[in-house]
Amino acid sequence: MTLPVTWTQLRAGATGRSAEIGDCPALCAIVTGRFGGARVVLEGSQQGQHFGPVTAFGDGISGDDAPPVIGWPPRHIRPVVIGGDSTTAINVRVVARQPR
Repeated sequence: MTLPVTWTQLRAGATGRSAEIGDCPALCAIVTGRFGGARVVLEGSQQGQHFGPVTAFGDGISGDDAPPVIGWPPRHIRPVVIGGDSTTAINVRVVARQPR
């Protein structure tokens, strides 16, 4: 898969489909939409089977947070929506970012 990768209209409690992002020096996640009290956690995996939270996103991202940057991204990534309500509809876009 090539970057950018986008997941749209993620609902409360949703887990986005895993995307293989390959080797990339740094990633930036842009999260928008209606949060309805939800937070988004990005999970990563080297082999695409066992996922865990990506450190830069450990507490999750809410609507008020600045776009975080992952300095050493995993090979596979997916968003997970934690909480939310019937209005939750979140978009997540992950783009490559060149380190400074």
